[in-house]
Amino acid sequence: MSNRNFNQKSLLDHDNGVIIVTNSDINANKIFSSLLNGDSSNANVYSLQETDENISRQSINQLLNYIIALRNNRKDQFENSQYNPVFLLAFDRDKNDSQASQYLFRKLRKNNFVAEQISITGDYLTIHNFAEHDSGSFDLTLENAIQNPNDNFGKFIDKVSEQQHKPISSGIPLIDVLLHKGFYPGLYVLGATSAMGKTSLMLQIADHIAETGKNVMYFALEMSPEELIAKSISRICWSINEGQDYASLSIENRPTARNIMDGNWEERWGDNPEILRNLNLALNYYRTFTSKMSIQRQALNRPSADEIADQVENYILRTGKYPVVFIDYLQLLRGKDPRATDKKNITSAINSLKILSLTYQIPVIVVSSFNRSNYNNIDVGLDAFKESGDIEYTADAVMTLENDYRRIQAPKEAGILGIDEKTTMVNLYNAIKDSKSNWDAEKASMYAMRLYDHPVQLKMLKTRFGDINAPYAPLYFKGAYSVFGYATDFHNNKKIRYILNDLEDIDKQRNYLKYIRQHQKFSVDDD
Repeated sequence: MSNRNFNQKSLLDHDNGVIIVTNSDINANKIFSSLLNGDSSNANVYSLQETDENISRQSINQLLNYIIALRNNRKDQFENSQYNPVFLLAFDRDKNDSQASQYLFRKLRKNNFVAEQISITGDYLTIHNFAEHDSGSFDLTLENAIQNPNDNFGKFIDKVSEQQHKPISSGIPLIDVLLHKGFYPGLYVLGATSAMGKTSLMLQIADHIAETGKNVMYFALEMSPEELIAKSISRICWSINEGQDYASLSIENRPTARNIMDGNWEERWGDNPEILRNLNLALNYYRTFTSKMSIQRQALNRPSADEIADQVENYILRTGKYPVVFIDYLQLLRGKDPRATDKKNITSAINSLKILSLTYQIPVIVVSSFNRSNYNNIDVGLDAFKESGDIEYTADAVMTLENDYRRIQAPKEAGILGIDEKTTMVNLYNAIKDSKSNWDAEKASMYAMRLYDHPVQLKMLKTRFGDINAPYAPLYFKGAYSVFGYATDFHNNKKIRYILNDLEDIDKQRNYLKYIRQHQKFSVDDD
């Protein structure tokens, strides 16, 4: 049996056999001779063309188009005949070949073909070197791969030995505690009600990841890239001013995202050279990592989850970089089937995004809304996602962003606007729980969102990356400047520090976590 090109229609001989697709173009017949000359008469090998030492994407797409057409023709011509071979993808180990293998694997699976990625390079970088230097071990490895293509143990050993997946910090130490030091490859879902600051939080984390030199793709389905950049510039400008809130200025003259977007900076801040200086510093600082931050303009052209996966795939093939992906937000994705219910379409989207994270081993972080019955719930659980597909089952980690009523003091009587030293103040969480109080969840939510320093909590409801090691991360949200909690330092264009209230010191934060754990019966190590 010879090494034939797929367009010679030799695939017809293997309706239900094994087809090894490889990029080893150095005498593939000789390399796979033990397979081709043995008892495996239902097996064949196909080499993909390479250009400039890279596998031609055109050759992959030609193969895909051909086998899809072949399958369709078989269905049309023979009622009981199916074209359903098993594709085993055996590629060399360098980054470009790995990307091509993942691309082909995903496309085959997406089109309902049976496909597995197998490793037959041994301790070598190329299949050819392995076969040439240790043919006996190569033949045994090849035989094992064919008999057990889904070698999960072997894949586990490969991943552990590579040690390539270090946690990616969020930039906010308290959140990193919940995440077990940062983000890992997998699907993360953050749920919140509107106006809670979920976009601001995701953007702050995305900016931090880009600052560290890692690539980010941010799919903005609700806001334009210009609006998001304005939020970032406002946050950085506020930080450069060391957290001073420009309180002496009118609202119209503060460097908020809205005012920044309006333009006419010289006219607005011509009499305040300090703000102009800080804005220019913020612009220059943002420019240092903007090449790593790819904001995708999607608000006018709502993509489906599969289209987002295609864009990520194209990005990886074009740049050779594996980005951290942010999607803001889930319910704005276009449904795969216009006739299906919203719940079914969201389930389909979540599954597609999970496959994306698995295929390319990248973190995919998705913002989601709650169902309406949980809008005013003061203790949100996984039932908040019940109407949003299979989030609670499919996601690797599920988090919520909520008002932290336990850290809010409010007038004893709801509705009091003027607060002075004579006003009796109560803990808002206890007031909501008190049946004799006129506070309810809706009034409390409105009160909390008006606070200039808004106490919020990021709560971990589910994680597959370890134990839930704290009930929540206590943060502050300063909505005027799109700032959350504690991040990093700003000195000599290195990093940025967001100082808010009495939690700016990491030791105080760790002590606060200990306090929470003690009062909510959590007992774990600080790390």
